[in-house]
Amino acid sequence: MLENVEWGEYRLGDLFEIERTLSFNADRLVDGNEYDYVTRTSANQGIFRTTGFVNKENINSENTWSLGLLQMDFFYRRRKWYAGQFVRKIIPRIDLPPKAAPFFSVILNHQKSVLLSVLVRHVDDTFRELKVKLPQKNGRIDFTFMEAFIERLEEGRIADLGVYLRACGLADYELTEAEKAAISGLEDLEWGEFNLEKLFGKSTRGRRLKSADRIPGDLPFVTAGEAEEGVSDFIGNRVKVFSQNTEIINMAGMIMWRSSIRKRCRRTPLSLLPAPFTKRLITDSSTMGKIFMRKMRTSWISLCR
Repeated sequence: MLENVEWGEYRLGDLFEIERTLSFNADRLVDGNEYDYVTRTSANQGIFRTTGFVNKENINSENTWSLGLLQMDFFYRRRKWYAGQFVRKIIPRIDLPPKAAPFFSVILNHQKSVLLSVLVRHVDDTFRELKVKLPQKNGRIDFTFMEAFIERLEEGRIADLGVYLRACGLADYELTEAEKAAISGLEDLEWGEFNLEKLFGKSTRGRRLKSADRIPGDLPFVTAGEAEEGVSDFIGNRVKVFSQNTEIINMAGMIMWRSSIRKRCRRTPLSLLPAPFTKRLITDSSTMGKIFMRKMRTSWISLCR
C-alpha cells in the first residue's frame, strides 16, 4: 500500500505550532474526570490522572498533541486537558482530520531522537525547522490515504487480537452473575483510612549493584524499571535478600507485589507450557508472532515462581 504513494517534504513549523503550556502542580486537582492532567511522563499516554474543572485559563484544546520534555514523547489529546510542568502543546496549523491523527503521531514521535539531542531551550526552534515526508496527491497532503491506511491497520490489529483472545480462552468478555454481584457489592462496603507504616512497617532499601559487578545467578535483581515486574537481571552475588510476599516501590512510584522468590527458568520442559502456545511455532516477526512469544515467555517464567 505504501509502495505506490507519492511523498512530499514538509516543514513541521508550517504544519504545527509549538507553544508552552500554563502549568500547575497536582495538588490543585479536584475530583472529576472531565479533563486529563498531562505531565512529562511517558506512562499512560502522559496522563497523570483526571480532574474536574480547575480554571479556564489553563485549559488546553482537544485535537492537539502534548509533548513531554523529559522523554520527548508526543501524545494526541482527544479531549481538553490541563498540563503539569515541562509540557509543550502542538497545535495543527492545517485542517487535520482526527482520523489521520495516528499517522501524524508516528511522524512526530519519529523526531524524538533529534529533540533529545538538543537543550530544552532549543526544542521549540528545532521542532519548527524539522522536515518530514508525508503522502501527497496533486501537490497536497493526502489525508484520504492516511485515513484509509490507519483503518486497514486497525482492522488487522483487531483480527490479530481476536485470534489471540480465542487462543487464550478469553474471547468471552461477558461478566458472570457472580462477578457482577461482586462488583455491585463494592458500593455497600464500609471504607476506612489506615496509616501505611502501621500496616506494612518501615520501608527498607536495597543497595546499588552496578552491571559490571553482577555475578550471573538465579536471584532476581529488582531495579527502578517498569518492565518484567522490575526484574532487570538474575544474580549470584552475596547480597541482602528480601522476603517474599512484600511490596516493592521503585523511584518512578510503581508498586509491585513479590509473591515469591522468583528463579530463572533453565530447564522447564516445553510440555509444561500452556497448549495454545506450544501448538504454534513462531518463526516470523509479525504482530501475532511477537504477541505469542511474549505470552510464551511470561508463561514460562511463571512456572518458576
